Amino acid sequence: MTRVLISSCTGVGNMILKTPFIKSLQKNFDNPSIDMVVGFRDKAENIFQNETFINEKINLYKKKKFYEILQFVLLIRRKKYDYIFLPFDDELGELTKIFIGFLSRSILVTHYFAPTFRHPRALLSFIILTLLPKVKLVPFAAGRHEIDLNIDLLQSIKSYSIKADRETNIEFDNNEHILKRFDLKKDQYIIFQLSARSGMPTPKKWPLKNFIKLFDKIKKSHPDLIIVTIGNQADFDAEISEFIKFRSDIVNTAGHTSILEAATLLANAAVSIVHDSGVMHIANAVSAKIIALLGPTDISRTGPSKKNTTVLISNNDSTNAMFNFEMGEEAVLKKFGEDYCMASILPDSVYDAVLSNLKI
Repeated sequence: MTRVLISSCTGVGNMILKTPFIKSLQKNFDNPSIDMVVGFRDKAENIFQNETFINEKINLYKKKKFYEILQFVLLIRRKKYDYIFLPFDDELGELTKIFIGFLSRSILVTHYFAPTFRHPRALLSFIILTLLPKVKLVPFAAGRHEIDLNIDLLQSIKSYSIKADRETNIEFDNNEHILKRFDLKKDQYIIFQLSARSGMPTPKKWPLKNFIKLFDKIKKSHPDLIIVTIGNQADFDAEISEFIKFRSDIVNTAGHTSILEAATLLANAAVSIVHDSGVMHIANAVSAKIIALLGPTDISRTGPSKKNTTVLISNNDSTNAMFNFEMGEEAVLKKFGEDYCMASILPDSVYDAVLSNLKI
């Protein structure tokens, strides 16, 4: 039996993009025992609530204190894993990764970026990890989808070509009681993702004024369609409550659902209008019909991949600015502001995409 440790210390969307990698682990190891690091701020492990593949959950240290990191790594050492997989987006931190490489008895398989003096810490980490005998460094390739980047880690330790199922998926309770709780019926409502990033400022969000215009167009032509909002309580506090001040005729589910309950709402909607976010990847994983509004993000790496998706791109100076991590989300926000990046997608364009998805 092969003992494997993976980590959920990343965003919900990023974790969903790891589901093909996890399926490949199960397929390409003989009866693997898979443990998972849990307890990161986004609680991405919650997407696996209905799964049975997780053998043991390893709690993350509460603070990035030296002694807590050391205790965490020594715990991992005692588990005697065969492999520890830490993709490029894992947020355990470089120090933790180096400690694992030094102290654990496992083979650490992790991505590296091309070394550059522009990022001295990353360069130092690369040099140290290169010198450690039980570390397998896998290059991060620009323009490659995150699904494939994750599978690259497994491919690097196998002597044959891996034929991976690239479809993301999550096990969710597609029960009618979730719809009944909000007095909804299948295909008779449209979901608006009005907020993203748990209500924090982000350049990836469509302006609220455009959602208001879209709301009016839909309600005028299809008054029987219900508009439903989605997200967590922070999303409601930051954006959705503001929207309700202007248009109160909505059903708000933000802050009142778990991740898997939100998945049910997405799966049964006539169509959902979403940003590049965890919500978009949840919807993709349950094969929901979505209109994905994209702009500054690295579309080649995180773009939706399923057939039920209509992609609308905001074309301006910020388009694809985050490609290959040339700019981070905060840098884009600082340079362009919160409303500029996505404003090139017009309400009329989204409305036409809604009609197309409704097959009218």
